[in-house]
Amino acid sequence: MIKFIKEKFDKAYTITGVTKLLHRLGFVYKQVVLIPGKLDEVKQEAWLKEYKGLEENKKEDEVILFGKGVHPTHNIHKIKAWIKKGEDKQIKTNIGRGRLNINGALDMETMRITTHFS
Repeated sequence: MIKFIKEKFDKAYTITGVTKLLHRLGFVYKQVVLIPGKLDEVKQEAWLKEYKGLEENKKEDEVILFGKGVHPTHNIHKIKAWIKKGEDKQIKTNIGRGRLNINGALDMETMRITTHFS
């Protein structure tokens, strides 16, 4: 920030000076808000309607499983940033994959969980 201010406005500030300036301009140092990288409410509603139909018409020998893959430490970590007071800063979460893959499935009726590590 100090370098940016010097290059852009030809003003020299210390860290303390920049902090005081940001406060005067109405910024606070707080956590950013993470939001899903691919949120689509219309698709979510359509899926819920389809799922309820599957559940209502499921045969006795059928099972509905919910699966999910997770990838530990391979996502963005929340940080603090200078953000205008009263506002939030949103950062999309990472949708990429790498490192350890943990895949799991949950049977909602029996609450049985199956996992696979790769």
